[in-house]
Amino acid sequence: ITVRIAFVRPFSDNMSDDKGQAENIQDLSGFVQGLLQQMQDKFQTMSDQILGRMDEMSNRLDELEKNIGELMQQAGVEEPGKAEEKSNGGDEPAKPAEPL
Repeated sequence: ITVRIAFVRPFSDNMSDDKGQAENIQDLSGFVQGLLQQMQDKFQTMSDQILGRMDEMSNRLDELEKNIGELMQQAGVEEPGKAEEKSNGGDEPAKPAEPL
């Protein structure tokens, strides 16, 4: 039978141990702050990319709407909103069609 005895050192009053612990805490704190900064930077980059893509999509939709309007004009078809405004005099908003 082998018996192993382990000695656990209680907190010491030794200043060198306290300095080592303080350095470890500062190192850990710096590491965590670095990770948080990296996460914030990545989040900001992704957020900027998403907003950029949304702006691009908005511009493309505006252009598409404009092109559809031009095509409808060339074909002699009035846009649905404008036709309803003319039918009720343009003073009141158009009423929805009743189901058949």
